[in-house]
Amino acid sequence: MNLFVFRHGETDWNLEKRFQGRTDIPLNHTGKAQAQGLAQELKKLALVKVYSSDLSRAHETACIAFEGEVSTHKELQEANLGDIEKLQISEIEKKYGKGFMDNWFSDDPSTMDFQFPNGESKREHQERLKNFLQALYSTHRGESVGISTHGGSLRRILELCKKPPQGLRIRNCDLFHLKFNGEEWLFKEKLS
Repeated sequence: MNLFVFRHGETDWNLEKRFQGRTDIPLNHTGKAQAQGLAQELKKLALVKVYSSDLSRAHETACIAFEGEVSTHKELQEANLGDIEKLQISEIEKKYGKGFMDNWFSDDPSTMDFQFPNGESKREHQERLKNFLQALYSTHRGESVGISTHGGSLRRILELCKKPPQGLRIRNCDLFHLKFNGEEWLFKEKLS
């Protein structure tokens, strides 16, 4: 299965460096334009279907960028960020200390059990996504499908790869190509 995973377009909270988590924030004008730009890339990929987080920023991105069927799924949501959701990075650092966020952004596998107070751990988030992707493979073996999701979710998906890319900064509407053969995930390339 060829999997093309992309992050939603920009929101006002992205501009404010505010953690959205599961708060349902819509795309702003720039985010809609980014999704239109992504449409040019998706047209080249012969996707049979796009699956999306049910949060409006991801779903709206998918509907703008893809002309075919878009199916929403709660499993593709961003992590439950607990007590830091709705806060800006500066507020989080003031409350929990400067190095606190390093665990969230770290590629180090030893940080997989990190979670924000009253939130979902990185490992729990990844397991939710992994279970969804394995079910997706049984439906779309040999096909190309897309996923519209969130920055944290995309990072957890990339970490499933045999040789995950390191130190990536995932921007709004970035697009990644992965392959799954039923046993292992392979990172192919970043397309945009």
